[in-house]
Amino acid sequence: MISQVAFKTDEVLKKSALQKAKREGVTLKAVLTYFLKSYVAGDIELGVVHRDANGFTKDAKVDFLRSLNDPKNKVTGSFESKEELLAHLDSLSK
Repeated sequence: MISQVAFKTDEVLKKSALQKAKREGVTLKAVLTYFLKSYVAGDIELGVVHRDANGFTKDAKVDFLRSLNDPKNKVTGSFESKEELLAHLDSLSK
């Protein structure tokens, strides 16, 4: 048995989803059906992620603050360019 689902969504979001689906060679119906099947199977979970003003989750902030006090954490300083940073990181792994 087939059932119809109708809901309202943001027009820009719908247009973007249609365009992406078209580029990938699928229909929006296929995308939504795949999502629903994956959600029911438990392959997709939805949740609310709370972030502070700096963009940290509670666990990420704890990990970050802990790393600041970790004696193994190497102070790296500041860098003038991406290349300078990458060269410094390479030198740490040697």
